[in-house]
Amino acid sequence: MRMVRFAVTALVVAALGLAGCGGDSGSQTDTTTGVPEDVLIKTHLTFSDSGEGSGEVASGSVIGDEPFCEGGTFSDAYPGQQGDVVKTLDCDDGTLEIRFTPARQSKNHQSGPWTVEAGSGAYKDVAGEGEMSVTFENRDNGEETFRGAVTR
Repeated sequence: MRMVRFAVTALVVAALGLAGCGGDSGSQTDTTTGVPEDVLIKTHLTFSDSGEGSGEVASGSVIGDEPFCEGGTFSDAYPGQQGDVVKTLDCDDGTLEIRFTPARQSKNHQSGPWTVEAGSGAYKDVAGEGEMSVTFENRDNGEETFRGAVTR
């Protein structure tokens, strides 16, 4: 019985040792979890005279328990489908593109579903979706909120 326990213990230790030997020779930390994490992205939106949206990622934006895109900026593109917006968030550690189609709820409020379109850098493998809402302060400015879940 003691020999069986020793063999099982040796196999477990060997398996753990092999699991720790990844083939990644890069210096980046692997943050891939595959587990859905809550996401909250807040932005301050400004429209130019030509109607293009851009702005800053607001403090308090998070993925899971980690701050998201502190000091980041974004720009909006309108890819031709009626009402679609692709928001490209430019962060120090990569970019994240979110596609959404806001529907007007009232004079100064819109909301709708969003999905992750693409990412680069730290956001290369991010996937997710949720609901967005925007409240307009006036015709040139608004506060957006994207809530949902992502995996990375």
